Parts: sequence; C-alpha cells; structure tokens
Amino acid sequence: MKRIFLLIVSLCMFSSVCMASPVYYYNYSNTSNYVYEPNTDKNYAQSVVDLVNRERLKAGVRPLILNPYLCSRSDIRANELATIFAHTRPDGSQFYTVLDRRKFHYMTAGENAAAGASSPQEVVDIWMNSSGHRQNILNPKFRYIGVGYAYVPNSQYNNYWIQIFSD
Repeated sequence: MKRIFLLIVSLCMFSSVCMASPVYYYNYSNTSNYVYEPNTDKNYAQSVVDLVNRERLKAGVRPLILNPYLCSRSDIRANELATIFAHTRPDGSQFYTVLDRRKFHYMTAGENAAAGASSPQEVVDIWMNSSGHRQNILNPKFRYIGVGYAYVPNSQYNNYWIQIFSD
C-alpha cells in the first residue's frame, strides 16, 4: 500500500511539472523566419502517458513516471521531426544525444516517433499496433517517460509526436 501511495504522489509531482510546461509549435509566416509559440490549449503529454500506462497495466507492467527533463527533451525531438522524420537528429547524431548525461543519468533509452496523428488516442493506437513501438511502451526496464508534441503547419505531416523512455 505504501508503494502505491508513493507511486501516486510521484506521478502527481512529475505530471504537474510537465503539465505546466507548454507544448510548442512552429508558426511559419510568409518569410523563412518562424516564431516559437506555446500551444497552451492542449495537454497532450499527460493524455499520452495516461493511455500508455493503461496499456502497461493491462500487460502487468508498472506504470511509467512522467519526467520533466525527458518532457523538455521530447519537445525538442518532436520539433526536429518536422525537419527529418527519423530516429536521428538533424545534425545526423542519434536521438539519445538530446539527453545530457550530466543532467539526467540513465543506462538505457528508447524513442517512439510518429507523425500525422491528430490526438493522443490516435498516436497511442498507432504505436500499440507497431511491434517495435509496442515493445518500447511495454518494456519493463523503462521507468520514466517524456512526451513531446509539435504542431508544424504547412509541413509534411503537421503533427509530430515523440516518446523518450529511460530506466
């Protein structure tokens, strides 16, 4: 019972930090410059985590804890997807280079990326119907999650999603 209470308290603490962080999107003007504006009317990160944790509980796996640092890194990666839709970054480095080991200690990290889905439910359904993405979501070694979403109008897919997992 004490472990469940501590888990609930931890989830509340971490989710309130990530929920307070706005989701950002690129707002392109007629020029090549863009404005980085908060998309404050959507709380997609928490919704995705709730849906993922429902799937984990159905599979008998402990829920993930929403981590503020991973949320901030996921936001960066979601915006990068509009430039290059891959598990590599625009500079060619691997996705995990977005994580600074001096600020966040981990042994294993995973990433799920998606584009085009217009809601948390749709993106989680897409991930759960893909064996590799499902494997990351249900991996019992992962303990923490960050979720990023970017709306990039006039881009190929408009909606970009990232989950970063760590142990």
